[in-house]
Amino acid sequence: MAEHDPPRIVEVRFTLPLSRDEGDVWRRLVDGIDAWWPRDYRVFPEGRMQLDPRPGGTLRETAHGDDGVLWYTVQAVQAGQWLVLAGHIAPPFGGPALSLLRLTLANDAAGRGEIEVHDSILGRADAAAVEAGWRAIIGGFAG
Repeated sequence: MAEHDPPRIVEVRFTLPLSRDEGDVWRRLVDGIDAWWPRDYRVFPEGRMQLDPRPGGTLRETAHGDDGVLWYTVQAVQAGQWLVLAGHIAPPFGGPALSLLRLTLANDAAGRGEIEVHDSILGRADAAAVEAGWRAIIGGFAG
């Protein structure tokens, strides 16, 4: 998208199957995020991902001292089922843009676990790149 292009809305939605036990899924999503979030999707090589899953909580990357990135703020949550997050994407990270992200845990028709990713972005964004990025990130969780 060229710098002079007007902002637009990009919607990305897909579902991935989960290979984890249903009882472990929420805990792994929120408490174990640093273990599965790919290093290639962090700003700092030593960055640590943290998610506080309550309204006003944050998805953030922390590094040495006060270094870090606030990726998202939790807007709404139903523990064990879904998270809604709002984040600002700065130009160095692909923006400027605003991302409204919903992660939903559910079971498919056969009773197997799955996660749905639904990201609505207003601003500078490419749908294919956004989807590829989320598939790479969430793939680490789902696998």
